Amino acid sequence: FSAFISGGVPPLTSQWSRRPAGSQTYTALAATGASVTLPSTTLANNGDVYRLRVTDRVGAVSTKEVTLRVVQ
Repeated sequence: FSAFISGGVPPLTSQWSRRPAGSQTYTALAATGASVTLPSTTLANNGDVYRLRVTDRVGAVSTKEVTLRVVQ
């Protein structure tokens, strides 16, 4: 997944996070740039939700959630 980051008051920091299907809790991923690469996915990952949160000196904003669909 990738996102276009523009604007904000430097410095900007970004953090990708994942919420497993059926869970209400996000877990931070190691990815802190404009994109995240998933090394491997299985059917167990179907329905997982991802988002990017960008923070600057004024506040923070999150992208819309993106749902992963795994096809056999």
